Amino acid sequence: MTTSATSFISEVQTELQDTSATRWSVAELVAYLNEANLLTVTHRPDTNAVAHTFAAAAGALQTIPATAIALVDVDCNHVTPFAEVTRVAKEQLDSLNLKWQSMTQVAIAKHYTYDPLTPRVFYVYPPMIAGTELDIMTADYPALVPSTPSGNLPLPDWTVPALKAYVKYKAWSKDAEVAGNAALASAAFGLYQTLLGLQLGAVAAVPAKT
Repeated sequence: MTTSATSFISEVQTELQDTSATRWSVAELVAYLNEANLLTVTHRPDTNAVAHTFAAAAGALQTIPATAIALVDVDCNHVTPFAEVTRVAKEQLDSLNLKWQSMTQVAIAKHYTYDPLTPRVFYVYPPMIAGTELDIMTADYPALVPSTPSGNLPLPDWTVPALKAYVKYKAWSKDAEVAGNAALASAAFGLYQTLLGLQLGAVAAVPAKT
């Protein structure tokens, strides 16, 4: 998060051989960068994981804050003795008690269950009393880089090579009909995935806590 947005765009322009912004405007490259940031956080939640003290809704079903894309982890209850909350499969809870979501609401959660296919919701067991607090970690939306770039990139510095690859993929895709650009775009997107350890199309799983 120490890489300036201005230097990032300048370096991309150099690599695209368009330092005068003739083919791709600065605002256009920034738009590609913002898209890259969002895609990166979506598939690599650890790149923008943020801790929150979360006030639970009444019951089992919980919705993460509006600032978040997905849940990363439910760490513990926020009240003393900060009891750990472990992740279990929903099927496991259902097999023990099909009516567990209607159990008496409590102030201390024991488990949570989460499906990456519904990234903005999770369930707690037992159901919780409204306002009870949990310490959770979420993958939050990255801050937007303004069209006239300023400040630093919102993601860690180690993602910069991947972000550059994605921006160049988008730029070359714009001129895919030009000889060689389609191949360059494809290679750049492949490099983006490789650098982040991604296989896009597969759902990134949040490791279970043991």
